[in-house]
Amino acid sequence: MATQRRTRQKFERVPGIAAPIVKVCLGNAVKKLQSEPAWEHGRSSRTLAKYPDFRAVLVTMKGGTSMEEHKTEGSISVHTLTGRVRLNVGKEHIEIPADHVVMLFSDLPHSVDALVDSSFLLTIAWHEPAES
Repeated sequence: MATQRRTRQKFERVPGIAAPIVKVCLGNAVKKLQSEPAWEHGRSSRTLAKYPDFRAVLVTMKGGTSMEEHKTEGSISVHTLTGRVRLNVGKEHIEIPADHVVMLFSDLPHSVDALVDSSFLLTIAWHEPAES
């Protein structure tokens, strides 16, 4: 139990995101992100859950904005909640309208374009490194 508590404290910079159970109203969370100053610059995000092997991040993007190409160590899912985004993976361009989700294997370079004002839930899963 003490190890679990230390691990949770290590990952929890924002209170609650490493709690054993995290509950979020996504609609309210999107509205809150879009009312924050960062939204004026085109993109705003909030980590909803952060565990050693899993992250859930809510992202809002203004239409016409992009996330530069990057990759993650873990597999991801991009679940569009509102609007429409395009996931660019190599030469493939995948439009993801609201209520659709796309999953990507780990280490695939990708970028994201918001075709209109959009929000999506990004989940990242990976294996915890083996301890020596």
